Amino acid sequence: MFAYHVTDPERYAIVGFGRVMKTLPIKEKPGFIGALQRRRGLKIACPEAIAFRTGFIRWDQPEALRRKLGQGNMESA
Repeated sequence: MFAYHVTDPERYAIVGFGRVMKTLPIKEKPGFIGALQRRRGLKIACPEAIAFRTGFIRWDQPEALRRKLGQGNMESA
């Protein structure tokens, strides 16, 4: 996770931390993705969600593939 203190939290998603620095539920701010896309000029997408909605994959396939492939380079970290 990447997080830092900002002076205008109403423009960003908000994450809270519990007593032992365990994250609390993240509160997504409305329009965060839209604002980021406008600011950076990039499009953000989730290929798995698109593939599911268009019928290319079933709901259980991304998790099965993740288990089969592991976590890539993150496994050795």
